Amino acid sequence: MKRYLAMALAAVLSIGATATAFAGADDAYFFGDEEFLTEMEDVEYHMDKMGYYTKIYTNPTESKFTASRLNSSVLHFTGHGSKYSVDTGDDCGICINGEAGYKDVSDSNFSRTEMAIMAACKTGKYTNDPTECLAGKIEDNGANFVLAWTGSPNTGILGDYTERFAYYVRKGNKYLDAAINTRAYLISKGAFETSTVFDNILFGRVNDTLPEVATESARMAVKANADPVQAYLDDELNQKIVEEAVTYNANSSDFEEIEQYMQENVDEDFVLDDYNIKEFGEEENGVNQISFRLNIGGVSSNYGFIVLCIDDEMKLITFTDNYGETTADEIKDMPMAMAVSDDAELYELAIRADGYAYEIDDQYIEKYFDVTTGKIVNAVNTVYVDENGGYFCTEHKF
Repeated sequence: MKRYLAMALAAVLSIGATATAFAGADDAYFFGDEEFLTEMEDVEYHMDKMGYYTKIYTNPTESKFTASRLNSSVLHFTGHGSKYSVDTGDDCGICINGEAGYKDVSDSNFSRTEMAIMAACKTGKYTNDPTECLAGKIEDNGANFVLAWTGSPNTGILGDYTERFAYYVRKGNKYLDAAINTRAYLISKGAFETSTVFDNILFGRVNDTLPEVATESARMAVKANADPVQAYLDDELNQKIVEEAVTYNANSSDFEEIEQYMQENVDEDFVLDDYNIKEFGEEENGVNQISFRLNIGGVSSNYGFIVLCIDDEMKLITFTDNYGETTADEIKDMPMAMAVSDDAELYELAIRADGYAYEIDDQYIEKYFDVTTGKIVNAVNTVYVDENGGYFCTEHKF
């Protein structure tokens, strides 16, 4: 039976009853537009460290998409995407709708593919049947696990996401835990909590990991049986393990116990009403994340923390990098410097900066207060549709 759970909507597609990673050839192939070479190289680095033979094909011709390469251990596709295709450069790529010049993978065998990353817009978007979209079709054709996006994140943060996701997989995380940890990491580094990069979807056996790190994964599983929080610790982050029993029932919006804990153990002046709160929903395995961002003049700041709950109990707090360098009261007393704030003007500035003649599908502004500079930042995201129907997103900060 198929069941699904999209990360942003608390729903990851999981097909199949078993949760055991299977062996395959130790190779990892990357196909993408040359403008995304750095993104591919960042993920390739982690695959190389795991002992994979790696090969990057930039702007590949259709002939490069051989059956043996497509049915390999690790696949990474990046470029302009849609629910049916990824343009990996020079109007070529893979598709499931018979698009001219593309390799149609509707009937391709992916039974040896352990992990596929579809780093392109809307490759995981579907309405009724998961096989409507490219990522779902690849999973249905045998891939053990596929990571894809339902929305259109900008190129920069999408690259940050895939690199960090690969890092956590290399550490031995299960795919689901790697996604949870990546979200906490990016938010702690200042990513906007409502960023479309978190509109992703995991298809397949989310509780597997790559066989190349199975030994480390097994060690982590043993530790997790004794202490589940172990899978979510990261030495690079400012984190605090919660020893006391602090209850939070998923989606209840009853944060009274969390507020009390913060006042007694972190910041005696903590006031819940000072924070904008974003709950990411109950995840598979009973894991839930909640982002708290200090509100300054009606705008979220890049100051705050992320709470991790397991089975409705708060277990871990991950603070933003700037937390502790100053206090919430000091930030609230900062003079607020306003950048250009007229949305129409900002949209036009972003379009001019890009210089594209493509159709514009959407524009939106992520507005936040930067506590380091004391300024309101307007991050303008513009989603374009190219001549082949592929979507991509740019970002400019003003």
